[in-house]
Amino acid sequence: MWGTKFRYKWLKEYVKIELVASFRQMCLGHPTVQIITINSDQDHVHLAIEIPPDVAVSTVVQHLKQYSSRRLRKKFPFIWRMYMTEGI
Repeated sequence: MWGTKFRYKWLKEYVKIELVASFRQMCLGHPTVQIITINSDQDHVHLAIEIPPDVAVSTVVQHLKQYSSRRLRKKFPFIWRMYMTEGI
């Protein structure tokens, strides 16, 4: 499970569709990693993933978060703008 930065509620249905697609796309490059279930609310995501013992869980999570974040920010510029105008 992980949440959006500052728990902002921007995971709308149209964003969730792209998020799930990005998870599945990333797993195509890692055939030993299987997504069992995906569930989300507007500010967080739950994943049940099957990972073989020779692959570090942290590596899989890093790749999922990295790939999905890049893809979502590219497709939905409002996400990038929301955090860049925050002044942090």
